[in-house]
This record gives sequence, structure tokens and C-alpha cells, in this order.
Amino acid sequence: MAIGEIGMSIREFYSITPVEYHFIAKYYMLKTERDYQIMRLQTTYLLNLQLEKKVEPEDLFRLSSDQAITKKKDLPTREEMLEAAERYRKE
Repeated sequence: MAIGEIGMSIREFYSITPVEYHFIAKYYMLKTERDYQIMRLQTTYLLNLQLEKKVEPEDLFRLSSDQAITKKKDLPTREEMLEAAERYRKE
């Protein structure tokens, strides 16, 4: 992925640490996801200009970020936070 998709040279790849590569790869994947979101939104706008029934961007195709957004977690209660704090103090 580093040499092909990201476009790093072999010299650049071997001169960075694994942690640096992790952040480069993570940014690349986030950028790709954002590009797909933009493309999906633009397509939705074009379709909604021509269709009577309006469509939502999520109706066109699913992205991995859609699942992360819909799986919103509830905030922990005070008791759960205190319990977690006690657990970490013991370790």
C-alpha cells in the first residue's frame, strides 16, 4: 500500500518508523473515505434535481463511516466511571 497507493518511494518507506507509517496510512484511508463521501453527496444532489422522490446519500451506497456514525454509544453513568477508575487503580 505504501509504495503503490500512497505513492511513497522505497527510500521514504524504509526511512520512517512503523508508528509514522501507521499515521500516514490512517490519514490516507480517512482521505479516501472523505473523497467517497463527497462523491456520494454530489451524486445525491444531481439525482434529487431530476427525481420526484428525494434520496438520501446513504441510500446510494454504504460507507464504513456510516456504520460508525449510526453506532453511537451512550455516555457512561457516574457509577460506571467510578467502577472503571477503581479497576485501573488496582492495575
